[in-house]
Amino acid sequence: MAQWIAFLIFGGLGGMLLYVGATQWWLQRRLMRHAQPVTARIVRSEVHSSQARDDDDTVTHRAELRFRYQCQGRSYESELLHPTVIVQGHGSQAAVREQLRDYPLGATVVAYVDPAHPDKGFLKPQASAGPMVFTVLGLLLPPLAWLVGGWL
Repeated sequence: MAQWIAFLIFGGLGGMLLYVGATQWWLQRRLMRHAQPVTARIVRSEVHSSQARDDDDTVTHRAELRFRYQCQGRSYESELLHPTVIVQGHGSQAAVREQLRDYPLGATVVAYVDPAHPDKGFLKPQASAGPMVFTVLGLLLPPLAWLVGGWL
């Protein structure tokens, strides 16, 4: 019985990770394949820090970045550094500051936009590993839950 419970709980989580990872992987490929450069202005560039809710000393830092650009005569804003909504957290503010170094507030930079998805502009035309990590975890969690559940 414990095996089935573990499988259902972690299998469901695995299914969710697999879905998000796969859809983000396909979207990332599409956005990069059809990306066109546009001029953008950085309207927000700062380090966001958050402490774990369980009151330990774990603090995670991530970039809060927002930029404004035009595509097909309309104005858009985006927060995507890479062509995916999966963001990476860092253990130090210095790592995030380094990530934001090329994107100071008010700077004019090159962004990339797929005209079919103009609201998903991004700044770095490089694939992020996030979608693949989610996909692999989504594939591994259900069988791992089944094995671990069998030992309970």
